[in-house]
This record gives sequence, structure tokens and C-alpha cells, in this order.
Amino acid sequence: MDEKPAEDRAYIDGTNSKGKDETGIPDKSKARITTQPVCIAPPENIDINSILAKVPPGAFGLFIVNSGDLLLVERVERITLGRQAEDAGTAISIDLTPYGGEQSGVSRRHAVILVSQDMYLLQDLGSTNGTRLNAVNMLPNSSQVLRSGDMIQLGLIRIQVVFHGPRTRTEPLPK
Repeated sequence: MDEKPAEDRAYIDGTNSKGKDETGIPDKSKARITTQPVCIAPPENIDINSILAKVPPGAFGLFIVNSGDLLLVERVERITLGRQAEDAGTAISIDLTPYGGEQSGVSRRHAVILVSQDMYLLQDLGSTNGTRLNAVNMLPNSSQVLRSGDMIQLGLIRIQVVFHGPRTRTEPLPK
């Protein structure tokens, strides 16, 4: 399938739609988020290796199972997942509204993925409908280490995380 260049549709916390922070200074650490369709159906038969092949080294992939889209995130220390609200000053990195976020029970600031040199951490932000990691409910405001291949569920939206590195899931996920 042809890769389509994707639009940047999300911004790092604290930046506006022009990539500038509250002071008006351009944010050079702004994440680059691109979207590409991935033909995988049915979702129950996701092949992690075919998705991983589309993720460049150094990037972090979020495969939206519900839609078949792969979001690639580069150059970022935190990825806030939620819904962008027009009436609120909610700054998020990944807006799940286009994937049915509001109807699926995703909070405006639902969860965050914290990126360090050698690991990724998923933290629930006290969301209304909770966060599940590999079919296990996370406690509100708690954090868990992510491995490539893990499945995150925010409301009814399922997201598989994919990245290159030593923390790759080798055993199958619970059904």
C-alpha cells in the first residue's frame, strides 16, 4: 500500500496550532506526528512484525486498531492521549476525536506516555472510563512500563504500541 504523507494534527503540551508555546517562541521539540493507513483485518489477527516494519528506528508507533491507522511519533518526551476540546485549553499530543474518541469514552486528558532514554511509561490521568493495558485495568494516576506490542485501551478505543528496541513483547497478548 502506498504511504500517504500525513498531516500534523496534534501538538505537544503547551504549544498552539502554530507550534509555538505561550511565549510565542517556536517549539523546536514539537513532536512530528504522521498518519499512515495499514491494511490489517481483522484486528484480532494483528501481525506485530508487519506494523513494526512501518515504524522507522527512533519513532514510536501507535496502531489504532479500530481504524487501521498507524500514528508515528518522533522527537517527544511525553505523548498525551485524549480529545481536543474547542472550549477548553486542553493541550494534547494525540487527538482521538477523529477515531470516535468522544463516543468511545475517551477523556479530554485520558493518559500520557512518558518517554525516557531506555523505556516508555503509560500513565492513566484519572480518566473517567479508565485505561487498560493488555486487558488489565490500570489504577487511576498509576504508571506501567510499556513494551512494543502492548495493547492500550482508552474507553472502547484499542491502540497497539510499536517501537524498535529491547522492550519488545514476545508472548501473545491476552484475548
